[in-house]
Amino acid sequence: INDVYKKVENFISHHDAVLILTDLLSGATTRIAALSLQYPQVEVITGMNLVMLISAIRESLNYDVKTLAAVVKKTAVEDIVNVRKRIDDEE
Repeated sequence: INDVYKKVENFISHHDAVLILTDLLSGATTRIAALSLQYPQVEVITGMNLVMLISAIRESLNYDVKTLAAVVKKTAVEDIVNVRKRIDDEE
């Protein structure tokens, strides 16, 4: 874990803002990423899906990192849909 975290710290030290997307809240990746929250320019969002990644890339130049984290989370949650229910509601 220390080697990975050292790489994360090195990356953070070279950037003004860093949004870290992880998959599982209880996973090792999130635990390592959470250590970086000591830096004010870092935000960590868990539960990553493809929509979240695309949103983060697309919107990264439009917002500060805290707002970007909120926008990415909102976009990802909105894309979680029960397709059967959606189809039934449209009929």
